[in-house]
Amino acid sequence: MKRPAYKPWSETERATLIALYSTHGPDHVASVLERPRQGVRQQAMRLKLSFQPTPEQREEYARNAAEVRWAGHAKPEKTKAPCGRPTAFTPEVEAILRRVWPTATVVEAIEATGLSKTRLNIHATRLGLGRIGQARRKVKEVKEVKVKAPKPVKEAPGFRTTDFRSAGKKAPKPEPPKRGYHYPMNSPQYKEWEASLYEGRQAVSFIDSMNRPTTIYRKVA
Repeated sequence: MKRPAYKPWSETERATLIALYSTHGPDHVASVLERPRQGVRQQAMRLKLSFQPTPEQREEYARNAAEVRWAGHAKPEKTKAPCGRPTAFTPEVEAILRRVWPTATVVEAIEATGLSKTRLNIHATRLGLGRIGQARRKVKEVKEVKVKAPKPVKEAPGFRTTDFRSAGKKAPKPEPPKRGYHYPMNSPQYKEWEASLYEGRQAVSFIDSMNRPTTIYRKVA
């Protein structure tokens, strides 16, 4: 919605505002000058005008404000449409429920008695009524799950024939060959490996830059 353009105040309108605002208030001045109430109050503030209403005017303003405030919140009276089905749990409804509940479905029981599903369950439980026949809840049939047989494992010739996948185990990794340093130092395997390291080499001793004796093994030419 487009706001209306500002209409400047004339000297005649200001004179009318000064004459009437202090005694009659902004509402009367707004109706005389055909201007919005808020605009009249702003102009009066600029001119430093004040309005002190009488007790009768205060009551009238409060009454009009309350009527305007609650005009948009007033709710129309609800009119309930006539219904042919009974809604109260009368002896007649109880007799219908006793006759229908054991064999009829919930929808048929609602149409016959006019009660909601919750009220039907409450009254049926209180009266000790049970369901028989097709009215009972159908138990879902458990479908048989077919287990697929595992596919046969094709093995290359020359390998072991144990199927570790079907047994749920992993095939063992082959152990790497042991070297000399894998054995204890006093074992013959370690000594044999150590001798093979110095075979064909000559020990050379000298003092390094840190004045420490050092021995290295060089190949014999």
